[in-house]
Amino acid sequence: MEEMPRPPDTPYPSREMERAKAAARQHPEVARVGVTTTTDGRWALKIWLRPGVQPPLADIGESLGDYPVVYDREPDPDDLPVARPAYPKRGE
Repeated sequence: MEEMPRPPDTPYPSREMERAKAAARQHPEVARVGVTTTTDGRWALKIWLRPGVQPPLADIGESLGDYPVVYDREPDPDDLPVARPAYPKRGE
């Protein structure tokens, strides 16, 4: 079972983390970028890589300094969830 992350010490990531996130989005081997926290509550950059790309991406890691990077290579699902009424017979 995966350990749940501790809440971060600050309510928002630093400006440096946000700048690194924006820069990572421009990387040709990155599919998607977000932020997360580690199990010890540190802010981390979460990067989803394009198929066939192996982590880590050195140029992204170097730009973050002491911030950790969490990589994810799970592909997006072929069928995205569809929002439907919870109780269609009642019109909801």
